[in-house]
Amino acid sequence: MCTICLEFAFNDDKNREAFQFAKCGHVFHFDCVEKALKINNNCPNCREHIHAVDQAEIFIRKRLEYKHAFQEGIRKYRIGLVDIRVGTSKRKLMEEYDLVDEVYSALVECGILTVDDMQHVRATPAVVNRLKAEAVERDRYIKDISSKINRLTMDDIDSIRDKLKRYNALSWFCQQLVRRCTLTIDKIDIVRDDLNDEQLRELYRISLQHCGVTVDEIELVQNKLEEYDLMVNAYEELIVGQDITMDNIEVLRKGLETYDLMKVAYKESIIGGFVLTMDNIEQAREDLEKFNLMSEAYDMMIDMGYITMDNIEQARKDLETYNLMREVYKRMIFANKITKNNIDQVREDLEKYNLMSKVDLAIIPFFGRRV
Repeated sequence: MCTICLEFAFNDDKNREAFQFAKCGHVFHFDCVEKALKINNNCPNCREHIHAVDQAEIFIRKRLEYKHAFQEGIRKYRIGLVDIRVGTSKRKLMEEYDLVDEVYSALVECGILTVDDMQHVRATPAVVNRLKAEAVERDRYIKDISSKINRLTMDDIDSIRDKLKRYNALSWFCQQLVRRCTLTIDKIDIVRDDLNDEQLRELYRISLQHCGVTVDEIELVQNKLEEYDLMVNAYEELIVGQDITMDNIEVLRKGLETYDLMKVAYKESIIGGFVLTMDNIEQAREDLEKFNLMSEAYDMMIDMGYITMDNIEQARKDLETYNLMREVYKRMIFANKITKNNIDQVREDLEKYNLMSKVDLAIIPFFGRRV
C-alpha cells in the first residue's frame, strides 16, 4: 500500500506507477512521492534521506513525462507560441525540466514556429540559428511534397512516412490523397497506427464528402463509421449520390430508419433517381403510402414516360385516386404515343377529360403522312 495516499493500486496508469527508493526499499506511487519530495528529501515512511540516484531518476521520469505532454500538446495544436512566453506556467515547467530547446524544435517541426516567428524565441543566437535552419528545411520539404501530391499514391507513403510524422504532416498528406480519392475510404485504416482518433475521423469525413461512398464500402467500414459517429453522413452521401435502389433499400432499411432517413431516401434516391417503375412500385407501395409519396412517385413516372398504353390499366386506380389520369394522357399526346391504331382503346377517357381535340391535332399530320 502507498502510505502517502493509502491506496493499494499500482501501475493502473502512468501516474500510478510504483516507485521504490534504492536505499530503504519503501514503495510509493510515483506521483505521490514526487509531490512529497517537494516538501523534503526524506522517505515518508522511515525519514531516511533520499539518495541522489533516486532524486535523479524522479527528475528524469518527470522530465520525460512533461516532454511527452508538451509534444502531444504541440502536435494537437493545443500549445502555441503564446504558451511558452517567459513567465507563463508552461515556460516555467520547460525551464525547470530543461525542455526549452526541445519544445522550440517541436514547434518548428509542427509548423507552428516559422522563420518569421523567430523574434519570439528567447534563446541563444546559436539556438535561434539552428531553429531557423530547421524551419527552412521543413518548409522546403512540405513545398516539395505539395508540388508532387498529384503524382503520389499510398504506395509512396512508406518512403516518406517517418519524415511526414516528424513534421506532423502525415495527416495533411493523407487528407490530400483522400480529397483526390487516391486514398479510398476502405484503405484509410492502413494509417491507423500513425494518426490519432481525431485525425482519422477527419479522413473518413473528408472521404465521404469528396468521394462519396457505396453500399459495399459502408459494409466494409461500418464499425469505423459508427465509432466516429459518421454513419448518418454515409447514408446521406448514398442518398445524394442516388445509390439507393429498389434492389438494396431493404439491406439499408435498418440504418435508414435509425437515422430517420427512409422518406428522404425514397424522395431523393428512389423517386429522384428515376428507379421507380410500374414493375417495382408494388414493392415500395407500403413505404410510399406511409410517407405520402405516391402522388410524387406517379408524377415522376408520368414525366419519364413510364406509364404507357400497355400498363395504364394497371395504374388506373392509383392515377384516379391522385387525380393524375388527365396528366397521363396529356403526356402521351405530347409524346405522340396515341395513334390511329390505339386511339379507340382510350377514346372514352379522352372524351371524359376533354382531350379529343388535342389528340386530333396531334395525329392528323400522322394520318396525312400515311395517306
